[in-house]
Amino acid sequence: MKEDRRRLLQHMLNPAASVVAALQAFFEMASLERLAEVVTSPSRVDDFTLTQLETITRSHWYLFIHMPSKSDLLSSFWGHLQTILQFLKYPQPGAMRNRLYSIAGESAQMIGEILFDMQDYDYAQTYYD
Repeated sequence: MKEDRRRLLQHMLNPAASVVAALQAFFEMASLERLAEVVTSPSRVDDFTLTQLETITRSHWYLFIHMPSKSDLLSSFWGHLQTILQFLKYPQPGAMRNRLYSIAGESAQMIGEILFDMQDYDYAQTYYD
């Protein structure tokens, strides 16, 4: 009897799990589409975009801490920093500009640490500065 209940629950939960996964994928795609829209017209930075960039930065920190080979992350971190610098080329309201500076600073710090670990001290210093 327990086995029958277990199978029944599995059959009931599989569609629910599929719906949850589909919704999560939809929201992630919507976030990516929104971010892509902002990247194509960088003067349109809003709170949503900044929150997404901050989330990416936190994810990068997590990867930085947990990856055995940090040099594998360099291109991703560098690309993230380039996106942020692109936004900073355009006038932004004070609070948004400060948030962009903060995100850029954290990204540059991670890149500097990776370069330092790779013993490229001069280039690392450039990112620390």
